[in-house]
Amino acid sequence: MERRDSGLLVGALGMALSFRPSLMRRTRRDQVLVSAAALAFGAIAGTWTEALVAQLARRMGEREGAARGVVIGAGAVAILGQLPAHRNSAVALGGSVARVAGISAIVGTVAPTRTGGDPLRDPRRRAALWVAGVGTYVAYQQLMKRSKPRRTRMTEWPDADYLPTVSIGPDSLIPQETLDFEASRFLAGTEKGLAVDPIRVFVGVNSAPTVEARAELAVRELERLGAFERSRIVVISATLRGYVNPIIPDAVEHYSGGDCACVVIQYYDKRTMLMPAKVPIAARTHRELLRRLVRHRGAAEVMVYGESLGAWASQNVFRDGGTAALDALGVSRALWIGTPYFSLLRRDFERGKLPQDERVAMVRATDLVEEDPPDAERARFVFLHRMTDPVVLFPGLELFWRRPDWMPSSEWRPGITFVQTLIDLVNATNWTSALPQALAHDYRIEGPLGVRLAFGHHDVPREEAARVADELVAQEVANGARLRAARRRYTAPR
Repeated sequence: MERRDSGLLVGALGMALSFRPSLMRRTRRDQVLVSAAALAFGAIAGTWTEALVAQLARRMGEREGAARGVVIGAGAVAILGQLPAHRNSAVALGGSVARVAGISAIVGTVAPTRTGGDPLRDPRRRAALWVAGVGTYVAYQQLMKRSKPRRTRMTEWPDADYLPTVSIGPDSLIPQETLDFEASRFLAGTEKGLAVDPIRVFVGVNSAPTVEARAELAVRELERLGAFERSRIVVISATLRGYVNPIIPDAVEHYSGGDCACVVIQYYDKRTMLMPAKVPIAARTHRELLRRLVRHRGAAEVMVYGESLGAWASQNVFRDGGTAALDALGVSRALWIGTPYFSLLRRDFERGKLPQDERVAMVRATDLVEEDPPDAERARFVFLHRMTDPVVLFPGLELFWRRPDWMPSSEWRPGITFVQTLIDLVNATNWTSALPQALAHDYRIEGPLGVRLAFGHHDVPREEAARVADELVAQEVANGARLRAARRRYTAPR
């Protein structure tokens, strides 16, 4: 029987839809990748749908119109019933397949006809598809290589100026040769000129052979520097390679007048695409340090801060018990910024799977800039996020076939939305130090207000907090320029 050749038409429709905006602006290179993927998805969907219509038509006595009507009807039911957004992933998958098939069947009514079997069994068409796929992949790899020159990896923060209250120098218990660039960046960034010199401790992944030994070394170094006589100790769960958003500890030190100590234990020191695989070791490191601080802290308050992957790792320590687990480990306050979707603690609180507690506050960054949330003085454990942050919103492979709650039906496209948001996710984590902005996964502008709220600095007026934020952001911009200049003249040790 005659069959509609709708693959190219549906592919063209998919490519047209690929230009719709998503969470972030896309570069030309990114748009090429999204459009190529959308074209491929559409071609596959159109071809598969015509094969389905042909099979149904044979069973219905060669009645193509009736068979096409059945497929279109199933798609209409899926769309009207909002099945692609169903909480059950299997139902959502079925609904998305029906939706795509229904739309493809409609497009097929105006597609030209041809005679023959399944087009995917045609060796020439299969070869063309393989060539197109390989060509697209090779072109994208070349674009990636040429678009970003490899950044120089320095071994130490340029012209580092260390206070005597940080864990570097001849008296430190931490072997200096085990501290890398992220350690020097963190230790050199200590706020200067305060009433009391703040304490900072950084233990490298190579500073001791095991997680337990690194945690013990951190506690001993805190004790040597007098951290247990300070009013608060902030345990920081770093992101990959030990990076810490510098504005947060700066704000902690500024608001407390230096009467504080910040401590970081590195759990990995290299780049990797398998970042989620490092969450268990990061969470274990965080837990071990907190357990030891319960026994040593004295009168000091223990507070927790984590951002992005660091927030995910930190929250995994308390996921089973919620606020009860925080209390058991002696954590009086916590600030988690830009929590990834895959961290379940925030969603468990929101869905009522954990006991509700008035000390827990879910705060949107845009709202915090306008005013403090209701009952701000009761907030102890603060989740700060932005509802345009791909890291917070990206649900993984499920987005390919299931529409998330945060996205309107009119904006979601099966497959296409997944590729768009995946690219948004990558771009969101590559923000530049040159221009901090309240966008996507960059929380440097709102960070000082988050510290004020979560760590109980309500005596600091919002106007003062805004002024401090402006100063710290300006300092971050200056540091970024300084680092770029140093990289240009840096020669790696041989």
